[in-house]
Amino acid sequence: MPRHPASSRQHAAGSVTRTRWPRGRMRYTIALLVEFLTLRGMPFQVDLVSADGTTERICGDLVMATVGNGRTYGGGIPICPDADLADGLLDLTLVRPAGRLRLLRLLPRVYRGTHTAIAEVETRRVRAVELSSPGVTAYADGDPIGALPLRVEVVPAALRVFGA
Repeated sequence: MPRHPASSRQHAAGSVTRTRWPRGRMRYTIALLVEFLTLRGMPFQVDLVSADGTTERICGDLVMATVGNGRTYGGGIPICPDADLADGLLDLTLVRPAGRLRLLRLLPRVYRGTHTAIAEVETRRVRAVELSSPGVTAYADGDPIGALPLRVEVVPAALRVFGA
């Protein structure tokens, strides 16, 4: 069975790491545009533990499922624009299928971090999340880490970060 990335961004990240041109943010934009050619929804099951401790299961087709502790990835794209490294929570961004043209037109909103207001985008603050989808590979920082299912939990205050 073919392995699919957990999000188009993850696959795009793999494409970006194999190219030398262009440099900077444009590499990610071009890689994302190429991904739009084959983008399709995949059946996901998302089990989450919310900030208040309640549990929920979300089932349905997604084109992207992203778990972040920080706001940005992929050259500074604010995919989880409200994430806070110090709040003890993870940010979950789910994107449901839409027409390729609609998703393409919404790409500038992703770069501005205003995509969370779009109907196809759902965000949650969670303590833990498990992502399941047949034939999907999970990625972390653009590197494949294994097949789903994958559980991600936050451990509040487990890491001390020093800043300038």
